[in-house]
Amino acid sequence: MLYYDITIADGITTVNIKMEDGTMSKTEAYLRVNECAEKYPMSNAWWRRAILERRISVVRIGRAVLVPQSEIDRILNEGFEPRIDTGRDTK
Repeated sequence: MLYYDITIADGITTVNIKMEDGTMSKTEAYLRVNECAEKYPMSNAWWRRAILERRISVVRIGRAVLVPQSEIDRILNEGFEPRIDTGRDTK
């Protein structure tokens, strides 16, 4: 069985994951999808689509969808280019 210890401080969600027998322990910072969209140049829809297409690993706790900071760093290091606004209406 896994145990989760969730801490939210200064807008950063930290999740500590432990096995019942103490063999595994992992602590990492996570952001909610809307926080990712506010902090980085990709839109909320981009993050949700990437999660839906399983291009990003996430942790789901209840209804919360949390993106690990390591995944965000991986995406940014791969050379993400934000969409260039051409001024054309896309409707």
